[in-house]
Amino acid sequence: MLSLGSQILVYSRGEDNSLTLQQVFPLYTHPDSAVLDPVTGDLFIGAHPIAHQYINHVDNPAKHKAASQVLHLRLTEGNITSITELLYDDGILISGSSAAVVYNNTLLVGSSVDKLYVFLTSFSSFLPTPCHFLLLLFMVLLLFLQQQLLLLLLLLLLLLHIASSIATTTLSTKTYT
Repeated sequence: MLSLGSQILVYSRGEDNSLTLQQVFPLYTHPDSAVLDPVTGDLFIGAHPIAHQYINHVDNPAKHKAASQVLHLRLTEGNITSITELLYDDGILISGSSAAVVYNNTLLVGSSVDKLYVFLTSFSSFLPTPCHFLLLLFMVLLLFLQQQLLLLLLLLLLLLHIASSIATTTLSTKTYT
C-alpha cells in the first residue's frame, strides 16, 4: 500500500519515551524519504510533487515519468524554521526522486524505481550570500535617497551575478547496475 502524506509531524520524546506533538508543518508535496544531515541537523527530503505521476511511474516505469523534488528543511531547536526547494525536475532528468543527501557541497538525489542518480554540484550558488544582502541593503538606501539610476545599475549587477551563479551549476547523471 502506498501512502502519500503532505506534511511533516515533529514530535518531542519524553524521558519515558512518550511522544508529544510539537509541530505540524505543511509541505504541499508528497515526501518520500528524509535524511538527517549529521553536521547541521537539517532534513533533506526526496518528494513527489504530482502524486498520480509517481503512482503511474511505480506501476510502469518504462511508460510513465514522474516529477521529482528535493526539499531542504532547516531545523532550529528541533522545529522546522524554513524550507528551500533545491531541485524540481519534470521527470526527464530523474523520475520519482525518493531521497537526497548533501556531501561536500554536492547534492546526491536517488530514485526508488530508476537505476539512476543525479549529482548537483555547486548548488549553494542558489543561496543568498552576505554580498547579496549588502547589495540589497545598499539598494534600499539608494531607493530612499531617490537615486534611481544607481539603483537600476546595482539591480542589473545583482541579477547578472545570480544568473552567472546559476549558469555555473553542474548537473551530471549516472546509471548504476
